[in-house]
Amino acid sequence: MADSLIRIRRQWSLLLLLLLFTASFSPAEIAATAPLGTIVASGDATIGNAAAPAGTTIFAGDQITSKEPALISFISGSRIEMTKATAKFTRNSNALVMDVDQGLIRFNFKKGEGVQINAGEYTFTTAGDIGPAGELGLNHSGQIAMNILEGAFAVLNTATGVQTEVNAEDPFAEVGVSGQGYLSRDGDSLTDLSLFLKPDELKGKCIVVDTSAHAIKGNVAIEIKIIGTWDLKTGNYPYKVVECIEEEMIRAGASEEAANNASVESVFGVPQVTAGSHTARDAAIIAGVDGALGLPLAIISLRGHSPSPTSANRRF
Repeated sequence: MADSLIRIRRQWSLLLLLLLFTASFSPAEIAATAPLGTIVASGDATIGNAAAPAGTTIFAGDQITSKEPALISFISGSRIEMTKATAKFTRNSNALVMDVDQGLIRFNFKKGEGVQINAGEYTFTTAGDIGPAGELGLNHSGQIAMNILEGAFAVLNTATGVQTEVNAEDPFAEVGVSGQGYLSRDGDSLTDLSLFLKPDELKGKCIVVDTSAHAIKGNVAIEIKIIGTWDLKTGNYPYKVVECIEEEMIRAGASEEAANNASVESVFGVPQVTAGSHTARDAAIIAGVDGALGLPLAIISLRGHSPSPTSANRRF
């Protein structure tokens, strides 16, 4: 069955040419079913439940999952590499739309290619005249990072409406963790059974629950411990983990007094968070890509000048 689907995809372009001579289609109908590009090299990639080896054509609406690096070349000449990633591809007018669910996406978009990337709570839209080149990392804990070598994206937080820009001088990172957890009044912990945290991964950050905020003393896989105790009623609450910066805690819902107290807790109770500590490898780290090499080498690979550093030295 999978082989049949692959053959159909490879033969689609020839069939389209024949159909254009035998039937009348509107431009909108053609655009809706036109191919977007081709998988140039596949490291265990699938489209839906079907295997997607090198040479597989990608259509609007396809969702691609890659366990290992998979290189995709679009008709426009743009390229991306997906590692441990899942993304759905469509077109909105002339813009390429990518709905990224998780993983590491390294990209080199051509000048003039309109691109919209929907990832978590954020929408990234190409800005300026230079085709963006960089990488995006996203995981199911709500952590996201984008680093740019050249070009820029306009960034919209769809939950808050806040707009900003990411470029080579200003990388973007939202390293907070959010979810819903259980706490007990006068206790010092919050439990979220959906978490899969590394020991003390959140130490040095702050947690906001309702209008309360506290510095985090440490954590295990599913439990976050705070400095101090909860003054909220026992129960389940939405929460968000942010940097221990008063403005960020207030933006997450904390009262000014609670944010100030948590900031003091973080200074005297745990090591203070250093601002601007994110590096060009944040996206790979957040996406859980072990041993990912530096971003510049990866982008050179996408331009076709050298083998991908994350793809077992295959030459694309």
